[in-house]
Amino acid sequence: MAVEIVAKHNRAYLVPAAEYEALKETAHLLRSPANMRRLIASYQHALDGRHEIRELIDVDDQA
Repeated sequence: MAVEIVAKHNRAYLVPAAEYEALKETAHLLRSPANMRRLIASYQHALDGRHEIRELIDVDDQA
């Protein structure tokens, strides 16, 4: 939950650190137009049910 802080000429918001970090990461991931297109396409594939469920690879087993 954000708290709005109002001054004469500006507004600011106080948000939980986790929410702020998530916003920063989202902005970083969407900064590149090519990466934004890939993420949007992946999201649309997931919504359309075009995805695969895979097991995670244990890196210790790869050695």
